[in-house]
Amino acid sequence: MRRYSESKYIDNCSILKKYNEDVYKLINMKCCIKTFGYEDRKKDNLKNREKNNEKLENNIIRTRSKILEYSLCNDFDFFVTLTLDESKIKRDNIDNYIKKLGQYIRDLRKHTGQNIEYLLIPERHKDGKNWHMHGLIRGLRDLRKYELSESIPKKMKDKIKKYREENLDLYEWIGYSKRFGFNCIEPVFNRLAVSRYITKYISKNINSDMGITEKNKKKYYCSRGLKTAKNIKKGVINTENIKFDWENDYCRIKWLNESQAKEIEKLFYC
Repeated sequence: MRRYSESKYIDNCSILKKYNEDVYKLINMKCCIKTFGYEDRKKDNLKNREKNNEKLENNIIRTRSKILEYSLCNDFDFFVTLTLDESKIKRDNIDNYIKKLGQYIRDLRKHTGQNIEYLLIPERHKDGKNWHMHGLIRGLRDLRKYELSESIPKKMKDKIKKYREENLDLYEWIGYSKRFGFNCIEPVFNRLAVSRYITKYISKNINSDMGITEKNKKKYYCSRGLKTAKNIKKGVINTENIKFDWENDYCRIKWLNESQAKEIEKLFYC
């Protein structure tokens, strides 16, 4: 007969997280695991969690949450689109491409002192075979401005005009072009907006049938040591007067600025 040392659940547990200087998130969990009791119970729960991890819906939630966390907590300079040139590297082998790109970035750090950090999301082309990347990056030095007189897509020319109205430019990552292929490097001037954009983007990719849902395939790639959100408070609060931004069967989420977070922090009573 199994015995338990104390209750397994805490009802209405909330966590207040800080992502950056003015972005906070309140997570209210309708039922939160507190303790697993004895060892046999832990093993049972581990098996259950492993089964749940195989469900695509859970993968989407975890991936989207982690990407949003990384993008909000780190000061990325640029939104990037990275393509592959078949004459330089095979376009259909994502694992080989990531291995070579990672080594190239490590070499840049070692030999040039560039402190490059990145968060990259793979996407297949419409042909269902070849790959390109979208994501965020910081620390690049070997950049050059794209000019309107160049033979580049009209979409890029429109972006150049738009950015220059804000005294910004569109760039080429020169070293990447020589080794891998065409790329477009866009300045990040609104971190919250680009974080939300890239989160919606990964949701679209995972939900698509473009191969990113394959078991053991990574949904994103990031450099080591990226900053993560900091837990400010954890406990119980009265949520009766809080209008949450999002809700499902298990939890509710409210996005806050710094002043709102300070008011919410006062509501924690255990």
